[in-house]
Amino acid sequence: MAYTEPTASRVFSQIWGGATPEAAYRTFLGAWRDADRQMRTNMVQQPLGTVPDRYKRWAVLRAATGEELSRQTDAPPPTWVFDDKLKLSRWWDTYGMPRLRPYLVETSPEPFFRRNILVGDRSLIKADIGEQRGTSRDAR
Repeated sequence: MAYTEPTASRVFSQIWGGATPEAAYRTFLGAWRDADRQMRTNMVQQPLGTVPDRYKRWAVLRAATGEELSRQTDAPPPTWVFDDKLKLSRWWDTYGMPRLRPYLVETSPEPFFRRNILVGDRSLIKADIGEQRGTSRDAR
């Protein structure tokens, strides 16, 4: 089998094809950690394309991830991540633990928070990309 570069659009198309969303996301983060700088840039450049409505939150998560990973590696984020449609109308607490909500509000990186996703400051730790900073703010 030939090697296929693990771009975000390829990895996330696995979700639309029925793969477990969490596993596909972890696959992408693992591939990012193992990639060199040029491959990382390539991994986030291609837009996701048409996303089934039931997977919109995963597409929005992917946009926030692409923006944040680019920022942390001092690379310009791809323009597609700024599409106004890539925002959730309701908050998504990815941990699903109400007692953690104040922590997640304080520490979620800006690209996630701006899109109504609460992930906390350890969400990308598997990508091995260093410190993330939260800011004081309030989730609606």
